[in-house]
Amino acid sequence: MVSFGTLRVEALDKSRSSWLPDARMETGPDKITISKLVRSRRRTIELTITEDARLVVRAPLRTTMHLIHGVIDKKQQWILRKIREAGSRPALPPREFRDGERFLFLGKAYELKISRHMARPVELGDRLFISSLALPEAQRALEEWYRGNAAKHMRGRCAYYARLIGRSPKLVRISNAAKRWGSCSPKGNLNFSWRLMMAPPEVIDYLVVHEMAHLEVLNHSTSFWDRVALMMPDYRVHKKWLRENGHMLTID
Repeated sequence: MVSFGTLRVEALDKSRSSWLPDARMETGPDKITISKLVRSRRRTIELTITEDARLVVRAPLRTTMHLIHGVIDKKQQWILRKIREAGSRPALPPREFRDGERFLFLGKAYELKISRHMARPVELGDRLFISSLALPEAQRALEEWYRGNAAKHMRGRCAYYARLIGRSPKLVRISNAAKRWGSCSPKGNLNFSWRLMMAPPEVIDYLVVHEMAHLEVLNHSTSFWDRVALMMPDYRVHKKWLRENGHMLTID
């Protein structure tokens, strides 16, 4: 999921509450809406403001709604500030796929150049070249190019970190996800969005480290983040970059 801000709060309430995988509720004097409530076997309450200014709450299975509302009331100013920040972000103009338009690859912006003499639909040099023959389906051609590069890059970086931690994913897949950069299945399969190829290499490495750490710890507990920090001490810098700039990783 693309998030604009995330806050974790200890949850110690052991009493039972109903299973509400998705809920819309209002709480507090400013009528903060919970767009989605997800319960799982976690130890903390997590508040996330998504890129489109929605509040998603993740909580332990038996946490009461009374406690969840109490946490939201306590963190109300943080929630409202993040919602305002997300809502004030200017929308990106739609792509026109014309000469001079800029596209990101590994954190660098390349000008698009339409060419008539190309062996492949898309090629990268001092500019990003696209064949005039591929222009009617330019978005699809560029997506396939990004996806192919992502498959090679992600598998290579996963292999690199596997040597460091002594554990390898079963499969590395490239997804079309627009709101979730990466994931790790209980079977040890890793998935990465091809859109990550627009991010700087160190940010991509952070996502790889994040998902590789899930091979050992499947939740986001303190031990998980300790594992991430062991492999990448400055991970917070790259996590912050993705939170603030993830909306730019698009060719739509």
